[in-house]
Amino acid sequence: MTRKEMAGHAPECECQVMDNVTCDTTILLVGDQDIERLMGYEKSSKQRKAEALIERGKEIKILTESDFMSLLKIV
Repeated sequence: MTRKEMAGHAPECECQVMDNVTCDTTILLVGDQDIERLMGYEKSSKQRKAEALIERGKEIKILTESDFMSLLKIV
């Protein structure tokens, strides 16, 4: 499923799509990563930022595309 398709399904589970990870973020949806685009990292910059916020006590759930599809009962 493309990012645009996933964003289209977000309102079905009462989620709002935002461009950046912030202190207001509650869920981060991560898809399969293209190793070439990660510039030597194992995780995207958004995932790393979310994990840093989690370490500081912010409650953010990190979901895979499969988790999201299960939540929507698409699988």
